[in-house]
Amino acid sequence: MSGLTDDLRERLLRLRRDTAGEWGEALRGGAPHKPLLLLAVADLIEAGLIRDNTIRYDDRLLGAFDGYWRECVGDRPTNPLQPFWYLQNDGGLWQLAPRAGALDGAVAGAVAGGRVPTLARFRDAVAHAQLAPDLWQVLQDPATRDEVRAVLVGRYFGGGLRAALQQRHDLLLQAVVYEDELRRRLRRDLGDLFGGDGALDPRFTAEGRSLAFRAVVVEAYTHACAVCGTSVRTPAGRSVVEAAHIVPFHVCRNNDPRNGLALCPLHHWTFDQGAMAVRDDLRIVVHPAATGLVADDGFRRLAGQPLRLPADGACAPSPLALAWHRAHVFDAAV
Repeated sequence: MSGLTDDLRERLLRLRRDTAGEWGEALRGGAPHKPLLLLAVADLIEAGLIRDNTIRYDDRLLGAFDGYWRECVGDRPTNPLQPFWYLQNDGGLWQLAPRAGALDGAVAGAVAGGRVPTLARFRDAVAHAQLAPDLWQVLQDPATRDEVRAVLVGRYFGGGLRAALQQRHDLLLQAVVYEDELRRRLRRDLGDLFGGDGALDPRFTAEGRSLAFRAVVVEAYTHACAVCGTSVRTPAGRSVVEAAHIVPFHVCRNNDPRNGLALCPLHHWTFDQGAMAVRDDLRIVVHPAATGLVADDGFRRLAGQPLRLPADGACAPSPLALAWHRAHVFDAAV
């Protein structure tokens, strides 16, 4: 594989960015959305999570983009749909593919008032994005993929951010390796829940383990809360569902997905506080104190409802973990 052509390099160096905001020297005075999205795509290709030239606006891409965004901008709100939409205007690097059955001009028509469309209008019109063939090709080879990363990082980010971006890149790849390890464990008996699961393997950082645990557990439950079935997403498309350890990690050092439940933030908190638990028959039990406190009727009505289980039975919650939670969290709650 030869290196980047001068033409492709020049197109990567000329991304259109908002320079009116207060972006600072570390971001070279411009918005980082587009280069960060391209870095995220390159990472997902390297990790084997994008295998053909079909770039979907999905949880994987959002997670990779958000990780980079936090490194560069912190908690400043953003909508990753903006670069996904507007990259189509940058030197032919990116093209949006219409959804099958969409009317002619549906992609262009999704814009209202010259602004990025709502997520609903976007999904009605767009199936996925595609990279320019020459960019897709160079991203298949490790050496030229590194060249692309070097061009983007060198052009759009100051030296103070470059190490942080490299660490984020390494973290994503590490988390994917750990995901594979977690899925392999599902083919084995859980064994001693409190014997640890090699979770402190020095190859993996705490953040890498956490990212992988969330990915496996939340995907198993299709981003829906196991208690209430909620599958809420933000206007940008981010899933609010979280991965909860049944037995806290600090107690058992075990990230096995069977020690996890996908829960919305409300039911994650109430589960951790012992306000609810899950019986051996996989039905929800609500703490008796809920009847004597100011509690929402909807919460009390959860009692006796079946837990929503993942389609893949291998990911079903461990009875040992649920029993431990009842004995040590639910029964101990006062």
